[in-house]
Amino acid sequence: MANPEFFLLDDRHRPRFVAGVPPDYFSSQGQLWGNPVYNWDALRRTGYRWCIDRIRSLLAHVDVIRLDHFRGFAAAWHVPAGATTAQSGQWVPGPGPDFFSAVKRELGILPFIAEDLGLITPDVTALRDQFCIPGTRVLQFCFRRPFR
Repeated sequence: MANPEFFLLDDRHRPRFVAGVPPDYFSSQGQLWGNPVYNWDALRRTGYRWCIDRIRSLLAHVDVIRLDHFRGFAAAWHVPAGATTAQSGQWVPGPGPDFFSAVKRELGILPFIAEDLGLITPDVTALRDQFCIPGTRVLQFCFRRPFR
C-alpha cells in the first residue's frame, strides 16, 4: 500500500479499523465497507499535503469534485477490523474545518460538491455551509421511508 502512514493500519499494514455506517432503517446490521480509514492526525501534520496533491491532480481533468460521503469530514463510522457487522463501530471525528481551510489556502477555491448521503446531522450541515459547499440529494432518500 502506498502511503500507509496516512491510514489507521497495524505494523503489518493491515487495517486497524474499517469504514462503514451504523445500523439504520436501511440495514439493521449497518454497512461494513471494509476499506481502511484515514489517519487524519498524520495528514494534518503534513498540512494535508497528500490530499491537496491528489485534489490538484484531479483538477487537471475535472472542474468540480464530488466528495462522496461528505459526512465523514465531520465524523466517520470506524468499525474494528475483523468485525462481521458494522454494529460495533463508533463515530470518530474527521478533520472538520481544518481540512477545508488548508485546501482553500493552497488552492484558493474549494471545487467541491458534497454528497449528502447517510445520517446528516447539524454538524455536517454546518461544516458544508461554513465553506459554502453545495450539496446533493439522493431522491430516494428524500422520502420518509426507503423504496423497497
